[in-house]
Amino acid sequence: MDQYFGRSNLKNDNTNIKSHQFAKDYWFCTKCEKRLGNVEDKVAPRIEHRIRNSSDQGFLELTPNGHQYFNYNGNGAELELFIYSIVWRLNLYYQLSADKEIMDVKWNDYLRVILLNNLPWDAKTKVSKNWETIPHIILRPNTSNFGRSLVFTDDRYLNPNLYFITDFVFLFFPTGFSENFQNDDFQLSGFLKKELLFQGESTHKIGLIESDKWESITACFTNKALMISRMIELVSEKLGISQQLAEMKLVALARAINATGKSSRQSFEDAYMALINK
Repeated sequence: MDQYFGRSNLKNDNTNIKSHQFAKDYWFCTKCEKRLGNVEDKVAPRIEHRIRNSSDQGFLELTPNGHQYFNYNGNGAELELFIYSIVWRLNLYYQLSADKEIMDVKWNDYLRVILLNNLPWDAKTKVSKNWETIPHIILRPNTSNFGRSLVFTDDRYLNPNLYFITDFVFLFFPTGFSENFQNDDFQLSGFLKKELLFQGESTHKIGLIESDKWESITACFTNKALMISRMIELVSEKLGISQQLAEMKLVALARAINATGKSSRQSFEDAYMALINK
């Protein structure tokens, strides 16, 4: 399919109303899953191998402020396709499941077209790059034993767009590189350095997040999730509404408060107090 129609595909003339299994369980048919997974299966192990051996073989370099990074030793175009594949899918997931526009529609469709024109690729054939790069930074825990996997993004992170995807962190700058992080909830601003930025050069760099910092990030996710879960329960009890409705009210109010400049945690705390004191 040359275009993504979402839930408004007018080519479907079947009038039967039924649950759409892909919207609940997965988004693509087996053929498309294989097409997208093709590049992921080949690139991810190469990065993992590089990290396992980086300290022993002296691959690591340092940014001026002391963050470690290494150069990806594979085809840079293949690595870009790997990144675009998983970022585009996460954008699509949030669009369909949460009605959130993580990346501007123009840029997200740009990723889709790149993937459409270049996947699948034959591992025996070197990918020839035929697109303009969206500037980005790739981060990864500095250990192969990274603990908890994370899958998270939010439309509050604009430039850069921020993605936690398993053991990777991607920072995208569709409107141009900036060292200013609007919502630095996870204290990653120190990684916004030109030394780590990829803008289409021949060599990709992958920044390494120190293990203690990664533990702090995952703990932040865990603690926040527990806090919000308990808030939802209490709002539900206080207002006599379902937990689903309580969650909708809490999140909507927290997002509005967050837009005024307060931190994510403070926004939820203020939203919770406002709801239970009604």
